[in-house]
Amino acid sequence: MANVTITDKNGNTFTFNDGDVERVSESITSEIDHSPMPMGGSMQAYGYDFNGVTKRITISGVLTAATTTRISGYDIKTIKEQKQYLESLMCGNQTAMTFSSEYADESSNMESSTNLPYITTFTDTKVFIEKMDFNHEAETPLALPFEISMIVAQWL
Repeated sequence: MANVTITDKNGNTFTFNDGDVERVSESITSEIDHSPMPMGGSMQAYGYDFNGVTKRITISGVLTAATTTRISGYDIKTIKEQKQYLESLMCGNQTAMTFSSEYADESSNMESSTNLPYITTFTDTKVFIEKMDFNHEAETPLALPFEISMIVAQWL
């Protein structure tokens, strides 16, 4: 996959090597308060959608050595340097970062339910990193499999 990027709060954009990201998965869930009625069928139950929506994005692939730096102005080319930079994004004091890929570059920004369904605006996808996994494998010393899980949210 090409053009997968994460931009930190300082405007530094980490661009994954073309082909390093093998999958971008999006999961969008709504927390419906479901209240079945006694002695009623399923259509007599009440549903309330007042808890909002959660969107998670997971990217997975393998880090490989780069011939050019992953971030303009810095020398980040080796697998170790890329891993260290990505780890530094989870500093214990995260602010929202911008995530971009072919289909996940914008997310719904519906601020209230006053709009009709399907009418919403879309803005840059802002994320916080929830989890990062790196899998060191002896049989692939020139590649480092990874998975990064992010939650879509704005920074307060």
